[in-house]
Amino acid sequence: MTSTTDREARIRERAHRIWESEGRPDDRAEVHWSIAARIVDEEDAAVVTSESDAVDEGSIESFPASDPPAIVQPITSVKADDTAQPANDAAPPLARKRRR
Repeated sequence: MTSTTDREARIRERAHRIWESEGRPDDRAEVHWSIAARIVDEEDAAVVTSESDAVDEGSIESFPASDPPAIVQPITSVKADDTAQPANDAAPPLARKRRR
């Protein structure tokens, strides 16, 4: 069976199910056929997409474990002045008050 014949058979079967689900009307054969053709084409496109996704997943799984992707640390603060002291030395110790 060729792919064209297979596609037409799938469309015919789908159109027949649509026809039955609508109560077997006499005047909607072309509409049922076009709906069925669209559904079959969408199914075929989904199969092609899932096959290409499978290839992509395979390439991800083959990524060498010894070569992991780089991790970038987010910048949490920006130092405005290069001469500024580190945070733990920024403030002088508090002087003790004399007791009188």
